[in-house]
Amino acid sequence: VFGTCHRLQSLPPEKRSMWNREMDCLLSICEYIVEFAPTVQARPDGSTHDVMATSPRSDILMNLPALEKLETMLLGILDSFDKAEFWYADQRKQSFTETKKPSSFKRNEDKWWLPEPCVPESGLSDALHRELQHKRDQASQIHKMAMEINNAILSEMQIPSSYIETLPKDRESRDG
Repeated sequence: VFGTCHRLQSLPPEKRSMWNREMDCLLSICEYIVEFAPTVQARPDGSTHDVMATSPRSDILMNLPALEKLETMLLGILDSFDKAEFWYADQRKQSFTETKKPSSFKRNEDKWWLPEPCVPESGLSDALHRELQHKRDQASQIHKMAMEINNAILSEMQIPSSYIETLPKDRESRDG
């Protein structure tokens, strides 16, 4: 769902529902990513014996709450765009024969699928400009923190030598 959000606005209820379903689906996998740890189990007669119990992997226990917090922050940013001074042009009602600024026409050719933001003739107020800059900085920090978590996890992963041996040895066969 996130890849289809092209407007700075609160998620409509159907998209928010889809977002929640996708997150639940992705997070449900975490229940099966476990590690075994020895534990002592008591028997009815009072004796004990060692057994292997499963527990969520330590990196998931440590990083999942942080990632959920980042998700909440990101949704909070989107939800805060309910009363903006800008809007989006309805591209279905526009035709290419309409007079447009050359830069916006070029942008439409390059990224025609993105909605075109519109601002009042006088431009955005200073307060909204500062607020947009602050939200942009927040979103950049969220992205940076998520990337740091991702990179830390990837750097700790061990790649099996059997997989590495299957990779092409020379550059020509690797690049195809």
